[in-house]
Amino acid sequence: MEVLIIIVFITGYCGIAFEHAIGINKTATALITGVLCWTLLIISQPSDYLLNSEAWAHFLRINELMEPAAGVTSTNENYALY
Repeated sequence: MEVLIIIVFITGYCGIAFEHAIGINKTATALITGVLCWTLLIISQPSDYLLNSEAWAHFLRINELMEPAAGVTSTNENYALY
């Protein structure tokens, strides 16, 4: 799924670069590209590489710091589903 997200991003980036040639506004292209990339990310199952990466560990630590500030009482048990 990561490859598909990269393809969508590169296509959107090219759409922004060739704005005058294709006649579509940069803003519209960027919004559509962003929505498609985030949608693909949300509906995809994270790969083992991502879940075992250092970036995921940092995300979990940041999430633990942000939960009390946001008033959220959940724990990292939600992430154990993956």
